[in-house]
Amino acid sequence: VHAAVLSHHPVPLAPELARGTSPEDFAAFLTTIDRPWIQEDLAGAATEGVSTAGFVIDAGERQLLALPVDLQCCGRVGEPEDRIREIQAEAIRRAVAAALPDLDLDGVVLAGDLNMVGSRAPLEILRRGLDVDGSDLEVVDAIQLDGRSAATWGFDGPFPTSRLDYFLYGASELLPLNAFVLDARDLDETWRSHHGLTPADTRLSGHLPIVVDLRWRFAAKAR
Repeated sequence: VHAAVLSHHPVPLAPELARGTSPEDFAAFLTTIDRPWIQEDLAGAATEGVSTAGFVIDAGERQLLALPVDLQCCGRVGEPEDRIREIQAEAIRRAVAAALPDLDLDGVVLAGDLNMVGSRAPLEILRRGLDVDGSDLEVVDAIQLDGRSAATWGFDGPFPTSRLDYFLYGASELLPLNAFVLDARDLDETWRSHHGLTPADTRLSGHLPIVVDLRWRFAAKAR
């Protein structure tokens, strides 16, 4: 996973989510494709599994599971890369679902680069049953500050502008107050100066950040 979790609170790695194995799915899929570069990408996952990297943010009275994801890039609907994303998403979902009963959690968030250039299936797989009460995760609706697009990628280079990055949350315990896709170019110079930003700062990786303000729906539960 090419992602990180940063917090003012302690952020231990959840041992149950250090790796979500799925060798049968990958090994079987490898036999159906004839693209050497894809086989090379999958060789490690076929024997070792898919990296999940779940972190529990310890905020005193609250425990929040943060799951960064970065799925396979490229490929249209029906192409091998799209199927790889589905397999990765299912491996992550399966690992998280298995770990949830053993983690004393107040909420779940999952976010990152889903590389949604093919089908919607990987997103729907990752949502399924991963809230703390067993319900599906919800998708945050975030658009750019100019109100013109929800795109997070594709402003330069060969790939089209699109929404590749998503933020999912457990609505049983969490409520989004505000959300937007941050492109520093949408801010006037006064606000950029106030926040110490330049027009290029939010485009360094090719992906625009999604900013979400969340609050808890209920008082902290007794432990």
